[in-house]
Amino acid sequence: MFGHKPDIISSRVMDYTYGIEMYGWYDENKHPVGKKLFREGKWMAEHFFEIFVMVNDDVPVDSKVYCSTTPGAEISVIPIYRTKVRDPVFITDPGCELLGTLEIENDKDMPLEEQTNKTTFIFGDTELLIEIKNISTGKVETLTLDVMKQL
Repeated sequence: MFGHKPDIISSRVMDYTYGIEMYGWYDENKHPVGKKLFREGKWMAEHFFEIFVMVNDDVPVDSKVYCSTTPGAEISVIPIYRTKVRDPVFITDPGCELLGTLEIENDKDMPLEEQTNKTTFIFGDTELLIEIKNISTGKVETLTLDVMKQL
């Protein structure tokens, strides 16, 4: 039926929580010491799971969820993860799976702290399109994943 009338499906319930790996502020009351590192003059925690959508969320087809980040290197590498856990804290938590990575070259003529990368998840029916855009340069890289595929 979907092949003849693709608009018949208006949303889907997510089978996984999807997100990316990021650095976050270190909180000694919440985070293990093993995740603590000093970066750019601040205490950070590594391997945070930045959630875009959670398992069992009802997500409209073609909805977009995004997150803006400041690049930390000439090339930004964005790892994409999923898990059956509703609210994971770290990408190293049990059940987290790496789906793929996106890379984008940042502007070499502008300080990194003045640049912004916008990562967008676009949820189709059976595909997840991930786009990263360097707002300063306008450069865009994309990755398409089959959300029905089992790893």
